[in-house]
Amino acid sequence: LFLSVVSFVIAVFSKAIVIFYPAFLAVILLMMPDAMITFRKKILILAVFLTIDVFAVWIHFINAGQTSAMDINFIMYGNDNWGLKFAKALQIPFYYLKMFVLPYPLTVAHVVPFLSDEGLVLRLILAVTAIVVALVIVFQQRKQQPLLYIGFAWFVLSLGPALNLFPTSPIVAERYAYLPVLGLSILSGILLIKLMAGKRLVLYAAVVIFALWGGIDFKRNLDWRSDFTLWKSEAAINPHMDKNNLAASLWRAGQYEKALSFIKEDNTSFRYSQYKGKYSFLTGDKQNAILHYQEAISSGGDAQKEIHAELGTVYESSGLDREALGEYLKVIDMGGIDPLRKYENTALEGIDRIRKKLMPEVDQERRLAQREPMNFKAQAIYALSIHRLGLYEEAGEYYERALKIDPLSWEAWYNLAITFMKRHKYKEAVISFERSLSLNPKNKDALNNTGICYMSMRNYSQAIYYYERALLADPDFFYPAFNLGRIYFIKGDRNMSVKYFSLAKKLSAGSPGIDAKADNYLSQLR
Repeated sequence: LFLSVVSFVIAVFSKAIVIFYPAFLAVILLMMPDAMITFRKKILILAVFLTIDVFAVWIHFINAGQTSAMDINFIMYGNDNWGLKFAKALQIPFYYLKMFVLPYPLTVAHVVPFLSDEGLVLRLILAVTAIVVALVIVFQQRKQQPLLYIGFAWFVLSLGPALNLFPTSPIVAERYAYLPVLGLSILSGILLIKLMAGKRLVLYAAVVIFALWGGIDFKRNLDWRSDFTLWKSEAAINPHMDKNNLAASLWRAGQYEKALSFIKEDNTSFRYSQYKGKYSFLTGDKQNAILHYQEAISSGGDAQKEIHAELGTVYESSGLDREALGEYLKVIDMGGIDPLRKYENTALEGIDRIRKKLMPEVDQERRLAQREPMNFKAQAIYALSIHRLGLYEEAGEYYERALKIDPLSWEAWYNLAITFMKRHKYKEAVISFERSLSLNPKNKDALNNTGICYMSMRNYSQAIYYYERALLADPDFFYPAFNLGRIYFIKGDRNMSVKYFSLAKKLSAGSPGIDAKADNYLSQLR
């Protein structure tokens, strides 16, 4: 037992997918008669492994959030619709079964329209039928064919963490199948033994198939010799793939112009602008670097932490401290994947340097605010100055001081709400936004931001209410239309999602960034 526990601890902290093992262990213990191992001992063993499992899940979740190796707020179609989640989960095992039988083409990210309307009902009926039939056969044969029972249980249970019930990106990938394939190997071995009994032809056919599979596997391993060979093979398999990884591998090797030529072929225009900005900065052309990064942001790259971090670096090196601070603060405020917090750390270091430069400029305002505590203007001006420096907690304190003097200032209530939003205190933000709206009910930004707060708290009905009010206040305001599209996307309402993303595209003619983001969502709905 001790060696098993040690092995499990090493495995589960090496690969998160191993969290399925206690469930498999429970299946094995269920097979074992009480004469072999008492019920009490079974419970004790399971309790040990489950305790380690729960602890490992907690550690993996915390680690993923703190290192930003995974975006735990990742949005995927139907995320909040358990019916659609189960629809995907029912189909995923059969996709891996297909990959096992025909392992070609192998790719880093398989794009599969599991929720496309065409044939969805038929696929689900076939999936449910196949699963029920398999369960019946395995249950009936569990005593005569225990390996059949074990292989099936391993395949199904080891796929549990990869069924996308909790969103992962991509939905399916080769690496997710490393453990489940063992179960399929056991099942295929049982099948081959039965088929080959006295039949040489079946044996020869199996040898040929295994040789082909071995060749495919060997060729695939050659692709992993370097980043460049991997992403080059991916580009050959899928000409429409994002070539950012291929360009990045060339960039790291110092082949800048070749990297630019690859990224230029990409459909994602903001990446080409980003790399042109990188190249311009590298060659000392800071003015053009700024222009290219601004193009990247306006073309849909505004959600990318690295672009804002890189632009902040260019601004700072050009002596444009306030502009740099604005970009660095966006890096900290936005979500998204940031392995080992590389970009956030760059931003935090930059923020610290710039604050030290700019703080003397606001010291006079601070002294005035402290000297005249009943002066509304002095409190509000200092609050706004440190708000712009990203000192949201202190800014919030001074907005509250200002509001004690004049509680009828909708601007102060609005700014206070923003400081709460920046600190992810959404309930407090909603209260302040609603106070602001009671004084200025048609403030479209306050309405939209209130919707964002409710959306962050997963109160979608209230979020929809405020987004719709924002659109009524200004029918040309594209942000609430886009946010309504996001809500219906999460809820799995395809028609409403398409309606509002299309409206956002129509209204955002002067904002290619929103247009590009809407296209990204719409591409998943086709």
